[in-house]
Amino acid sequence: MLIGTHTYAAEGEGLRRQTAGVASLLALRDAGAVNVQFAQRPHHVEGLRTLDVLQRASTDIDPRGPRKPIVSEIFDALAAEAAVRGCEYICFTNADVIVSQQAVDWILGEDRDAFLLSREDFDGVTGAASGMQLGGIDTIAIRGAWWTRNRRRFRPYIVGETAWDNVYAAILMIHGNGVIENRRPLIRHEMHDAGRGSAFAEYTRLLSALDAFYFTRWCCYWWPLMKLREQGAAAAEEAALARSVFSRRQSAVESAVQAGRSAKARVRYAWWRVSRA
Repeated sequence: MLIGTHTYAAEGEGLRRQTAGVASLLALRDAGAVNVQFAQRPHHVEGLRTLDVLQRASTDIDPRGPRKPIVSEIFDALAAEAAVRGCEYICFTNADVIVSQQAVDWILGEDRDAFLLSREDFDGVTGAASGMQLGGIDTIAIRGAWWTRNRRRFRPYIVGETAWDNVYAAILMIHGNGVIENRRPLIRHEMHDAGRGSAFAEYTRLLSALDAFYFTRWCCYWWPLMKLREQGAAAAEEAALARSVFSRRQSAVESAVQAGRSAKARVRYAWWRVSRA
């Protein structure tokens, strides 16, 4: 398995968290780790090989925001590198996520197209766990050959922005033999203040509208999941919910409605860009 992350020039507490995440990757057995970076002005971390191949950045979309990579391009880079190395699975995780050996062993021990892991947050001072974060996916592993065959389904979302993990998860669950792990803390993340606002909110809104079917499927999974977890449901009940929600494909009527929604979203985004010029 080849695991990729994307580091940046963090400082202070951010640097400490990123260092811990990278250290967890370097300690893993049966998994190579790379730092997937921009071809221009890449960021390097000692001990972690840099794969400086990314050509696109969020600043191509709006130069007023910070430079961030494109999710689909990261997976493309990982798939190409994995093919050279002979690795079956590719994986992307945020740089401040601590990945356990148990996560790697689980992925390599199952015959799936995709593995979607939610994180457990913990307090950096006390180490106390604050529970599994069910609203999103923080680490995604995909069979490299499956990604290559299905690449067309995945839009160019921006790393670190909202919605992309939910949409990608729904696509992987609907079109692939995927599984979600949000009961065991196989990956962990130290709690910290989240950034407020985004220069790319309208772009994310556009892609989410284009992917409305998938985003809706995720919401149809997440809300009942929250209720089941509150009620102390068994793992089998939650797995049945996932099978029920993600077995549904888009109907002809829904496809027609989506075409209209997509056209409206594109016009709205184009108007917004003109108004910002």
